[in-house]
Order: sequence, then structure tokens, then C-alpha cells
Amino acid sequence: MKILFYSFMFTCCIATVSSCKKTKDTPAPVTTTPNQHTTTPPATTKDTSTSHSSDMRTALNKKWNVGNSTARITTDPAASDYVSFEFNAAGNYFIVMADKSLVSGTFTVSSIDSIVTLFNANSTTSQYGVLSIKEITDTKLVFKLTLNTSSNPVSISTSAATTTIPAATSQAVNATDSLTKTWNITQRATSAGTVDVSTSGGYGHVTFTQYGTFWTETYNGQNVTQQNGQWIWSDATQMAICTSSSDTAPDCSSPMRVSFDGKGNLILNYIITGQGAVTDYYSPLK
Repeated sequence: MKILFYSFMFTCCIATVSSCKKTKDTPAPVTTTPNQHTTTPPATTKDTSTSHSSDMRTALNKKWNVGNSTARITTDPAASDYVSFEFNAAGNYFIVMADKSLVSGTFTVSSIDSIVTLFNANSTTSQYGVLSIKEITDTKLVFKLTLNTSSNPVSISTSAATTTIPAATSQAVNATDSLTKTWNITQRATSAGTVDVSTSGGYGHVTFTQYGTFWTETYNGQNVTQQNGQWIWSDATQMAICTSSSDTAPDCSSPMRVSFDGKGNLILNYIITGQGAVTDYYSPLK
């Protein structure tokens, strides 16, 4: 698995070194268990919509895996196009598609009508679509997704993923915050020398999300390859990561060492069997 991942992620380096319509439904309640309750807005004559939106946003913040039908909603066949939906506190969403592609951007929440608006990439006007939430608990999210390119909503039932990335216990700075973004590989250094990927005609992108999604896209000048996997820290020091090249548990037999330079750029150090030590340099993808 480790060899498969490395071969996939850096093909470009080795070769040439690669948006909606609201549905008017009853707002969904935010249901939580006693040990994971959301804060009840204080009794006041003021507008509490902001507090309600905050509760809804807090409940959303996790990774949701697409599953089977529920008693309240029947999952449409089109739901099979989606693998998972993820939302984080920074206001970003990530949707992993069945074809291994990744849709990402920012989102806003209106708990008054249980609508989550998904925007394309960094735009605040161009919409990917809207989610009309039917039910949300600590473990289940049921909604209808209407894409900006369609007037037909897709009913989707999801369950909360069990894997999350813990905070550091032995570092002053939580490296997860630094790592979880989309990166663009710029250089690769091996015993044979350093290759400038940015001038090779290809590219390599890698995305790490807060709840363990690991997604890659490479282009070697001819073909684009995308793959979805998982990642975790190898231990609480948050100095090395373990990854998988499919939606299976990460392999920690040979973790990759993680560091950042003075400008916040990512540096990954690891060993490829038969090739030796490799150092890859990444900058945040703009």
C-alpha cells in the first residue's frame, strides 16, 4: 500500500519531473447526546438567529460518509455519486466523489430554514449548490442536495465518520492547523538531484483535511490521476504522518516526516524502497 501511494502521488515527478435552488422544507432540529450538547441560546428578546446558526454549524463540523436510506428519507440512486461530505470550523467543505474527484469551497449556514449554501472554491457568489437539512444528530446527517446546475434535489443519508485527527499533546503549536489545506508540489530532491516540478509541464496536488481525508491529483503532461485515501498523525508529537492510497486505515510502518519552513511551506521526508530518501517541497495551492 505504501509503495502504491508513493508511485501514485509522484508520477508526475518521476516521469518528467502533474456550484441553486432552495427547497422550502421544515427546518431540521439539531439533536445531540447529553455529553455532546450544543449551547442553548439564552432567553432574550434579541434576534438569536446567529446563535442558532452557530449551533447548526457546530453540529455540521465533521466528516459524513454517504450511507443507506433512513426512515425519514429515501436515498436517491444519484447519491451513489458521492462518497463523503466534510465541513470544518473554518467554513470550508470537501466533497469526495465516487469517481475520486474532490469538490471543495466555502459554505454558509442558515438554521432558520436549515439551508447550507455551498460556494465554489474561494468564491462568495458562485454557488455549487445548497443542502436542505432534514435531520442532524451527533451521528447522522440527512439532507437534500440541489446543485446549481439542476432543479432536481438528490436525497442523501450520511453517518458521522469515526476517525478524527486529535490535537497535539506535546507541541505548543497544533501542526494539524498548518497541514490541513491543499498543497502544490514545487520540488523533489533525491540522491540523483533536485527536480523543479513547477517547470516540468506537470503538477501534483495533495489535500489534507481536518477529519482525515487525504486526496491527491497528479498530472504528468498527458494524464490526470486522482485518488482518495486517509491520513493520521503517527503519534501525538505531530511530527510524522501515515497515509493510505484508498479509503482504508493508514499504514504507519513507514511514516513521512512533516516540517514547515519559515514561510509556512510544507516539507515531507520519507523513504521509497529501492530508491532511498526523498524530500518533497510544497507551497499552498492558491
